[in-house]
Amino acid sequence: MNDNNRKLSASTEDDTNTTGYDIDEAVEPPAPAPGLPEAQGDDVPDWAMVPPSLRIPKGKSVVFLMFKASMTDAPLKGDRQCMVWTLSDGEEKLAADRCANSQNRAPAEYTKQMIRAVDGVAADWSKARGPGSIDEFWKEIGPKGRNMMMRVYTQLHLANDEEVRDFFEHCIAVRTAS
Repeated sequence: MNDNNRKLSASTEDDTNTTGYDIDEAVEPPAPAPGLPEAQGDDVPDWAMVPPSLRIPKGKSVVFLMFKASMTDAPLKGDRQCMVWTLSDGEEKLAADRCANSQNRAPAEYTKQMIRAVDGVAADWSKARGPGSIDEFWKEIGPKGRNMMMRVYTQLHLANDEEVRDFFEHCIAVRTAS
């Protein structure tokens, strides 16, 4: 093998554009990922079932999620649904404790913690199988459903770009002690 073929050589042409595309061509930025819709009153969606015993904190926004049967790992059970809302500090601690020192488990455990009802039954955190079982529901909605739920968790619990900008522009004051 000729060693000269393995060496890099500088180009003698102006090569500031290394993309292979015309840099003067207008490029549309990618469309933003769809986000959660704004809360629309207090009507329950027609397809959602709310457990009669479920206590929803006053003023809390509730998100209803439906997973079409074809998206789940248990399509014979039909469409699935759950209700979620944001976590309290105590609920975040419960989710963190379930991670058992594994940061890889954190996204799933925090997301599972926000589930309040499954298929019209209050969430059941016991390890028993059956109606309302969080672990069973989590397995049955499959990887697509779990991914969608983690996206919802992120949108509910992280500030969006506008909120971050507003916070840093209008909600911080720095002073020097004299």
